[in-house]
Amino acid sequence: NISNSSSSSSSSSSGSKNNKLRAVILAFVADVGECISGRFCGLAVNNEGGNGWNSNTLRVASGATGASKLWYYNWQPTSDVHATGVEFVPTIRYPGHGLGLLPHAGTDSVGYTVKGWNEPDNSGQAGSIQALRTNPEGSVQAWVNDMLAASAKGYTEFVSPAMAHDSCWLDHFLKACEVTPRCKELVTYLALHRYRQDCSTYVPSSDYQGWREDLSYVLSFYRIMRKYNGRGFQIKGLIWDEFGCLMNGFQDAAPEQHQHRYLTEWYVNTVVKVLSGDTATIDRIKSTRWIGASGPDAHAGQHYSADLCHWSPGGPQAASDAVEAIHAIKSMAWTSIHMGRDYLFRGSSLTALGQSF
Repeated sequence: NISNSSSSSSSSSSGSKNNKLRAVILAFVADVGECISGRFCGLAVNNEGGNGWNSNTLRVASGATGASKLWYYNWQPTSDVHATGVEFVPTIRYPGHGLGLLPHAGTDSVGYTVKGWNEPDNSGQAGSIQALRTNPEGSVQAWVNDMLAASAKGYTEFVSPAMAHDSCWLDHFLKACEVTPRCKELVTYLALHRYRQDCSTYVPSSDYQGWREDLSYVLSFYRIMRKYNGRGFQIKGLIWDEFGCLMNGFQDAAPEQHQHRYLTEWYVNTVVKVLSGDTATIDRIKSTRWIGASGPDAHAGQHYSADLCHWSPGGPQAASDAVEAIHAIKSMAWTSIHMGRDYLFRGSSLTALGQSF
């Protein structure tokens, strides 16, 4: 997280790539279906200490994508930033947050998707509530209450608590959700966040540990989704709604050129290429060893404890499953904001990073 007010959080030619969303955070949506009304691109941003975010910058983003392809969120239930035709997605950041302010779905610029708790595994975000951070099973009824309140206002798509790093928290949460009345219908997507401090050296290579870590990370959430869909859930995919580059103990934004490298190597040269069916990239992943997933499985009998969650080898199907995990991603949102500055957008112009998007 960069501050208490913000989160921790395919084209076939270069010409079309340059026409993707340019804004403070960009989201790539591969096959959204009903997610966010089928819109292709999304952004998440608030006004961070004078970074210049306002309705005019949203209109510039809309002009780059087309309003019908764009959605945005700000970690709050409401927004005073608007642009014609652009969908706003409200967020319930922690249990009970802003329910009275939550607008009715389908009114003004609001669609039918609501985002759930922001990083209950992070003590700087929703996890500042100790009982929530340490006892995911015990929080499930609060989730049902929040999402039923959203459902009563017309929302039909419910994005799970967004994890900062601990997929085991989500596993235990869904285990309890499975046996809680009405809960299964109130989780339709799984959300995850991811930040790196090695962006300046990142390469999409089987020999690079950071690349294998990212593949393992998305694999962890994909296997959770697959497991619970086999237990009666109807989870439609993964929404990776924050990823980016930080430094100084994850407190500060990395230099723009470091962000640019990671954006290119992970987002463009790995995720987008897999979603585009690039056989060389898919074959490279499938031939990669040491791809794993986090555990232990919540159904193995242990009570949840954050210090028990760890990587382990993913078995003979791990590499192939990692490809399927990327295919399960419905949205990716790049995070590139800091106090007084964004890195994709400067005034009414795009930065070099924004041009790459």
